[in-house]
Amino acid sequence: MRKAKKQKLIPDNPAEDIILPKVTQGQRRPITDTERAMILKTAETHYAGTMVLTMLYCGLRPIEIRRMEWSWIDFENSVLTIGKSKTQAGTGRKIPIPPQLKSELIKHRFKRQNEQYVFVRVKNNELPMDENAFYHAWHNFKREMDIANGATVYRNQIIESTLSEDLEPYLLRHTFCTDCQAAGVPINVAKELMGHSDISVTAKIYTHMIDEVFEQNRKRLQEYAQHKQNQTVTA
Repeated sequence: MRKAKKQKLIPDNPAEDIILPKVTQGQRRPITDTERAMILKTAETHYAGTMVLTMLYCGLRPIEIRRMEWSWIDFENSVLTIGKSKTQAGTGRKIPIPPQLKSELIKHRFKRQNEQYVFVRVKNNELPMDENAFYHAWHNFKREMDIANGATVYRNQIIESTLSEDLEPYLLRHTFCTDCQAAGVPINVAKELMGHSDISVTAKIYTHMIDEVFEQNRKRLQEYAQHKQNQTVTA
């Protein structure tokens, strides 16, 4: 365009004033404690609450949420077995269902929206969610959360949001992985829970040392050093 303008082939460069969006490729973060609190509160009343909690507590990919079937859930043993996933490593993996999610899934089951699929389209509950239905539910959930947090609304439109621009569904999966790290889950086990084909993918998340994990390991090292010192003294 610049060359064409210089050669006077066009009067103006239409791309001259375009401002490219600022993006950070390949980087995600866990949600903050404040964001977690807002999500949990909104999930209590929003129609997509159980869907969002499943991503948070089980680390599911959006495509796995959309395909999720009731047959995947073993309520008796509190285990979720992923059916067809995005990858071979993700297919068939087992994930423990925490009590707080299990109770919500049971309540969701009683709604009898669909006998096969757990999460369905709002306007047609005979069909599983497609990508559009999934993101519509997510954006509606985020909108309600934003308004409850004090967003500025004018004529039913949010004109000043209180939420971070990068708050997206995949952050919930990322958070599940960092929660595994914070809980002391070994990285090889976390790899299986996440459905990663290569442990290096899990390692990239595990190397994001959060304050809670640092403090836990600091105490472990302190206790171990004290233990070894006691052994030396009594020897």
